[in-house]
Amino acid sequence: MPENLAKNGGLETNLDGWHTRDGGDVIARSAEQIASGAYSLKTTLSAAGFSGPFFDGFIGIEAGRQYTVSFQLYVPTGNPALFLEVYKQGHAALIDGVSIASTHDAWFRTEFTFTTPAGTTGLTVDVRKGAGAETTSFYLDELQLEPGAVASEYIETDGAAGVLLSASSSGAPTIARSVGTVLSVTSLMSASMARAMATAIAATSTAAASVARSVGKVLIGSEAAAAAITRSIAKTVSVPPPWRYLAGGWTTYDAGWATGPVTHSAALTRVTGKAISLPVAATATMTRVHRLVARMLRPAAGIARRDSTPGAGGAGKR
Repeated sequence: MPENLAKNGGLETNLDGWHTRDGGDVIARSAEQIASGAYSLKTTLSAAGFSGPFFDGFIGIEAGRQYTVSFQLYVPTGNPALFLEVYKQGHAALIDGVSIASTHDAWFRTEFTFTTPAGTTGLTVDVRKGAGAETTSFYLDELQLEPGAVASEYIETDGAAGVLLSASSSGAPTIARSVGTVLSVTSLMSASMARAMATAIAATSTAAASVARSVGKVLIGSEAAAAAITRSIAKTVSVPPPWRYLAGGWTTYDAGWATGPVTHSAALTRVTGKAISLPVAATATMTRVHRLVARMLRPAAGIARRDSTPGAGGAGKR
């Protein structure tokens, strides 16, 4: 997993681990030119030869291992040629070095792979000029040291070694790069966030259950209303037709007429909400009227017999 063993590669907070070889050089955190984050290292060279900044804030260095160092440089036009050199701890011995092919007036990345010799417990990385007396300035940002022969994407560090999207084995907080900003979350914050998320999820579940119950009640109410309307319509449709003559005579008709309006009225009341009722007295009166009309319309017995007798002179035909 990619990691950055340079504890202060981004210089976002301080100059820890950064130094100069010559007392006349000046180094400072600067916002004038930045590769990422808010600051870079600005070095103003002295007239002394071989001057320049160096960094020794590396951790986890082992002998006999291959490492790759990388960083971003911004070299304005007019600067001298620069060199990269890697030493054992405290400039005890030079391990390797290379001339930097500069691109002027733009940020570019320099990468260099080397192997630590026996007895190496720490490293010092120098970026220096040659023997000239130039007093110009240049900028450095995103210093990274990682095991292996390939330089990976820069991992922001600001006082501790960084591991991409993971916590270090020593329990240091996770440090990831996001637009040059260190993103770290302590275990306490993680626990707090977890509790907050759990509370939010529980609240959502409770709300969902409440909504489900409400919807269920609405659906049940709608079903009950539909059933009531269905029953009302069924009763309305089932009312006996008022004009029917049965073999049993008008008594059966009268009973149907007496109960029919009441049933019909109750059905209409449930469906339309209007009270349509027929008083019992009015019903009885109408029944008596119907009986009277029926007697008036009923033919005399003698006439009925005469009409029904064969050969009676055809009186029934006139």
